[in-house]
Amino acid sequence: MRTKKFLAITMAVTMMVGSSLTAFAADANGATGTGTNTGHLDTDVYTAVLPTDTAIADFFNFTIDPENILATADKFTDGSTAAGADFANKDLVYFKQASGATKAYASTSQAAEVGAKNYADVDVSVEATIGAAADGKTIIPMVSTADELTAATTPSLFLQLKVGTKTVPVTATGASTVEKITGQPTNFDTKYDSASGGYKLAEKESVTWTNNTAGVQLIGKVKGGEVATNVVAPIVTLTWSVGLHSDSYLSESSVAAGADRELTMTLPDGVTVTGMTITKTAGTTATGTSGTHYVVSGNKLTLKNVAATWASVTIKYSDNHTDTVTVTSN
Repeated sequence: MRTKKFLAITMAVTMMVGSSLTAFAADANGATGTGTNTGHLDTDVYTAVLPTDTAIADFFNFTIDPENILATADKFTDGSTAAGADFANKDLVYFKQASGATKAYASTSQAAEVGAKNYADVDVSVEATIGAAADGKTIIPMVSTADELTAATTPSLFLQLKVGTKTVPVTATGASTVEKITGQPTNFDTKYDSASGGYKLAEKESVTWTNNTAGVQLIGKVKGGEVATNVVAPIVTLTWSVGLHSDSYLSESSVAAGADRELTMTLPDGVTVTGMTITKTAGTTATGTSGTHYVVSGNKLTLKNVAATWASVTIKYSDNHTDTVTVTSN
């Protein structure tokens, strides 16, 4: 009797448990979570700020006066009238200045402002090229340093290109330099673009931009003396562009002539130095030779016997990046 009673109780409990489990399974449900990615926000955003042709039409026209004729002349070369002393300029180079300036002409040009409204850092790159002289004419000799101008025995021109904080000599082969413009991300909002289903940067309304341009100028100085009638000033063409900033792999952008110069390199993984080009002040170029003109040891690049006849050197890398180092006088 006890055994039968125990079995009955056991079966009843089992039925209760089974019944409970069956009810729980029938009441189960769940939910699906769909993930959404905000996507990529393009931060390589900038709008170039370029001067209009009209605004700078005559900024870079200049007159050289090796014989200092304007010191006593009654008119300037454009026919404008003033006492000769008002034209006098110890540098013997004349760029027209803005109306209302203390002097109508100066040896430094007015600045053409080139830059960007930029979230990302950008580079202002400027190149100066020298045009060929007309038939029967000879361009005045162009030197690359103030010391060379002082040492010159015939009338010569020391012309420089200034871009922001960078100043480089303009030789018979021209010149080029780059100035970085730091981005101003606080001048942008991040906005949702329903058309693309993603986010984009947009310039804020009524924002103030400061230090977002680099002034482009030419600076001239002439060694005076008697010149032949066929000697002319050079025709200088300036070309500028704005692009995303590219960091130099080298610790310095200029070196002094006269000795070996060691630079520190910061190279991406796997990148190596593949060559060097030397641009000389005389206007010619030469290929630098490893071991003779440059030596690479670890993260150090040594430029060997940097000569005063070098205007600049360009270092080439295996990833097609290049760095140009200007050579200055001691």
